Amino acid sequence: MSDRVPKDLFIFHDFGGCHAEWGRTNIWIDAKGDGLYESGSGNLIMFEDEQRFEHEEFRKTFVLNETELDGLLDELQESGFYSLNDSYYNPEVRDGSCEGISITRNNVTKSVGVTNIAAPEAYDKAAELIEEMAKNKTHLIPNDSKTVGSLIESLKDNDSDVRSSAASALGELKDPKAVDPLIQALKDNDRYVRWRAVVALGEIKDPRAVDSLIQALKDNDYFIRMNAAEALGKLNDSRSVGPFIQALKDENERVRVGAVWALGELNDSRAIDPLIQALKDEDPWVRENAAEALGKLTLAVDPLIQALKDEDSMVRRYAVAALGNLGDTRAIEPLIQALKDENSSVRMNAAEALGDLGDPRAVEPLIQALKDEDSSVQVGAVWALGDLNDTRAVEPLIQALKDEDSSVRENAAWALGKLNDSRAVDPFIRALKDENERVRWRAAEALGNLNDSRAVDPLVQALKDEDSEVRENAAMALGVLNDTRAEEPLMSALNDEDEDVRSAVKEALTKLGWQAP
Repeated sequence: MSDRVPKDLFIFHDFGGCHAEWGRTNIWIDAKGDGLYESGSGNLIMFEDEQRFEHEEFRKTFVLNETELDGLLDELQESGFYSLNDSYYNPEVRDGSCEGISITRNNVTKSVGVTNIAAPEAYDKAAELIEEMAKNKTHLIPNDSKTVGSLIESLKDNDSDVRSSAASALGELKDPKAVDPLIQALKDNDRYVRWRAVVALGEIKDPRAVDSLIQALKDNDYFIRMNAAEALGKLNDSRSVGPFIQALKDENERVRVGAVWALGELNDSRAIDPLIQALKDEDPWVRENAAEALGKLTLAVDPLIQALKDEDSMVRRYAVAALGNLGDTRAIEPLIQALKDENSSVRMNAAEALGDLGDPRAVEPLIQALKDEDSSVQVGAVWALGDLNDTRAVEPLIQALKDEDSSVRENAAWALGKLNDSRAVDPFIRALKDENERVRWRAAEALGNLNDSRAVDPLVQALKDEDSEVRENAAMALGVLNDTRAEEPLMSALNDEDEDVRSAVKEALTKLGWQAP
């Protein structure tokens, strides 16, 4: 480069959404004339070395010769860019756009930031110069305008950016002719290319890729191993069961999660014992996904029942959750026994699982669980009793409305509302004065559903509650009750400070025959 080009020259221009997650375009050029032009979709990933990478719409390198770089610097000088302020912002426009230009030369950096379309003419001129140079030097051809054949040829390009972009486009096209070339791309020296090839093969779902994707489970980059697991899961081929079981021991937790998920999709009995062992994984995400996977394996019921006796409470807890997901009534009695487990989380999950299974044998044991010393277990029992919808639970749930724990009272109000039993009317009226606002608005909601005229006056009083959600639910309940005694109080509530309350009041008055002026 000429002596006119400072050795520390660096030009950077970016534009798009104010957050990378919304998609941005970047252009940079250094003192050697080397440049990068990339546009990201906003989908961010992290590679093993913590390098951040955005799923790009395009990514292309370019090189400016001496004349081109000199000319660009002259035109930027003449554009008036260096006389601009550091930032421009238009408070009248809120489109979420941010952009900027930063030029470093001779140890001095000039940066200009623009937010919400507020750029002066000199900035627009400088931005146009940089963008046009990048476009002219890259001559980007959108992948969606290329044929399958030309994209396959692009997998051999010397530029790794071109190869990775071609692999991605082939995955979107899902043409089986691309399978063998993409399998070859799994051996590419560039990890971006291998990653895109793995994802593309998962999209095409051709069984010819199984063996090669199994090999990709051993790639030295965890992100490629993780995506290989996901791709193999989509192929749903029993050949991958053994490799997935081995991947449960991968050093990276995201790879283990991918393997766990895939084993759940394959529904193979060989995975049951390894997945039960995965319930002990040090990573909570792995454990949760292992439980979810076991909940899909129809042959896992008996081993999971045995796992309820495991000495590790974490295994018992996730085994309980998996049994609830499987929906097999063989688990009812073991889950009832789990309501007495020494670990409160196991007891809570057992209560919830029994609610999911919907078997009336669980009602009495769940009523007993309402007396558990742990409030989370009580809440689980309350929810389960609401789901079971058995009238035997009405009186115990009415007692739960008096519990010292507000979360128990709130959920008891919800469950009683589902049971829709007139015995709950007076308890709900008393609950309208509960110290906890969530209990009060649950009670107001339930009284509307019960449609009992005894609730009219208490609900009218609730229109003055300090909490807006209570007032809103009270108004809606009065609309359901359709009692003329509520008309005048509802008219007064038209002036409520909360918009949602006013809307509920208008709806209630409409049901009473009122017409807005």
